[in-house]
Amino acid sequence: MESSHHDGADDTDELLCTDVISDFGVCPTAVPRDHCDLLLDAIDAQLSRLQTSSHGQANKGTGKKEDVLGSVEPSRSGKEFVAMQEDKCEKHVGLGDQVSWPTKGDGGDEISKREQCLWRLERLLGAGTGVTGNEEEDEEDSVHTEDFSTRFLKEMLEPAKLNPTGSVLDSVSMSSDTTLLTEPQTGRQLAGVPLKSFDLVTIDSDRLWTASPAPTDRSELHKLQAQRDLYIQEVKALQESQAALQKHLTSVRNDNRVSHRQCNFTYLAIIPTLLGDGTSGRASALEREEMDRLLDRAKSELFSEQRRFRHTLDSLQEKLEEVTQELEQKQEQNKTLQEKCFQLEEKLNTATETRQELQEELLLLATQEEKNGLKMEIRAVREEHRAKLTAALTHAEKQKVKIAVEQEQRKWEEQRAESLREQRVRLEKQMQEVERRERAEVEKEKRNALSLQNKVLELQKEHVEELSSLTRVRLREDVCGDDALAHLRRQLRAKDEELRQVQRNMSQWKEKTTARIARKKSCGNNSEQRRRLEQLEEEMRHLTASTSDITNVPGSSASSAHALDAVKSHDLDSYKLLRHLQSRIRQLQADSQSNTTQSRTHTYTPNGVRQKHELSGSYLDTVCDIITKT
Repeated sequence: MESSHHDGADDTDELLCTDVISDFGVCPTAVPRDHCDLLLDAIDAQLSRLQTSSHGQANKGTGKKEDVLGSVEPSRSGKEFVAMQEDKCEKHVGLGDQVSWPTKGDGGDEISKREQCLWRLERLLGAGTGVTGNEEEDEEDSVHTEDFSTRFLKEMLEPAKLNPTGSVLDSVSMSSDTTLLTEPQTGRQLAGVPLKSFDLVTIDSDRLWTASPAPTDRSELHKLQAQRDLYIQEVKALQESQAALQKHLTSVRNDNRVSHRQCNFTYLAIIPTLLGDGTSGRASALEREEMDRLLDRAKSELFSEQRRFRHTLDSLQEKLEEVTQELEQKQEQNKTLQEKCFQLEEKLNTATETRQELQEELLLLATQEEKNGLKMEIRAVREEHRAKLTAALTHAEKQKVKIAVEQEQRKWEEQRAESLREQRVRLEKQMQEVERRERAEVEKEKRNALSLQNKVLELQKEHVEELSSLTRVRLREDVCGDDALAHLRRQLRAKDEELRQVQRNMSQWKEKTTARIARKKSCGNNSEQRRRLEQLEEEMRHLTASTSDITNVPGSSASSAHALDAVKSHDLDSYKLLRHLQSRIRQLQADSQSNTTQSRTHTYTPNGVRQKHELSGSYLDTVCDIITKT
């Protein structure tokens, strides 16, 4: 039984170790046997002895109670039994006295043996030395016995811890190295000038001023500084990981303590059930096997948890060692980088000193060049002043000559302006005289035109009266005539109405013409005359057309022929009068054209010659045509 249970515990330990290795990435190593393993083996041997004694006592007992499933109903629970034994032990055992087993005179041998085993187990697990009484007050002290706790702390936990002095020294040295790396270097002297910080910005500014004597050193310095920054970041990351591992170690230790405490509680709960009640002693073989199985399972779980936590502690310890080694390597690399930086800074200091010396020499050369340039500028300015003075003198002489010429020109212009004014006055007087003459001539023409219009109106009235008399005579003679005569009468009436309308239009036209003449006295005299003449000619044409219609009508009697002869004689008289009026109008137009000074286009020419804009068919032409036809 023991070998089988131990084999199962080893298998569980191996599985748990593989899980821890896969989680933390630690290489699997052979598990060494330490004092804890030996102590656990001793516990196993003691428990096996207790099991053999309990099996022997269970075979002698008779009052067994079994059910179908093989469960046992003990008279007392394990917790009550443990409490009873603790009370008994507290009566006889003090905190500072010697531990002794309490003896009973009354009880039997079986009860005394079982109680003795329980007392030994509790003594082994730390239940009889006053530890179990203080479980609630101090949980960490109640997990292990004094020997087990001291051995575990010395052999398991103490090696896992780092050397406090060494860790402090390492942390101090590492912090000092990082401060040396990250702390700005202040108060340096560079060629007699105090500098606050000698960093990349000053190096770049120096590079802009002059060419660097050692560009390779500067590039190496930049590279080393970049590497230094990277190493500083790595160191910080390693420190953070170290702190995280330490936290994980503390958590693992706490978990280990809690698991041990739980295992002890399970042992205390399981052992009374294994031992059973001394009075009854009636546990069956199935119950014993089940209890043995439960005990073996609890033991295997306890062993597996202890070994798992031990492996985790070992892996974490190895990780801590690796991290410390990496830190040491990084610190060494940082030291080498610092040495290189110091060397390069010394080189840069020498280079800056030489650069400043060269700058001073360049400044001296620049000042000398500026002096020479200023001298040349002074000479050029003097020459410019001389040239300006000569130019100013010549300009002043030219200005004097120019002023004299301008004065003479002004005098000549004044004389010329006076002569022009006199000529202008003369011309204005002449123009005024010409305008007066033109106005007088225009007034004369207007008067002549009005007289002509009056004569034309008189002729029209006479003509209308004659036509009306003729129509009346015809109407009287042809009262009993044919339908043609009635038609002629109607036409004559229409013509009379037209003549009356013409008279009305003539009166309106007279009024309009008088108003227009009053408005336009100074301009448009010739155009008004032309328009009036054209209107008169149109009216005369209209009248001649009406008379021609009347003459074209065929007469049926001798009275009508006589009336036509009278009309013809009247037309000849009117024709002569019109010819006389036209000749007079043309003569007036010729006189006005010769007198006007402005250039104007005239429509009429003397001696009966017609212009293009005159009307082709006038009243006189129509009258002549009528006479020739008759």
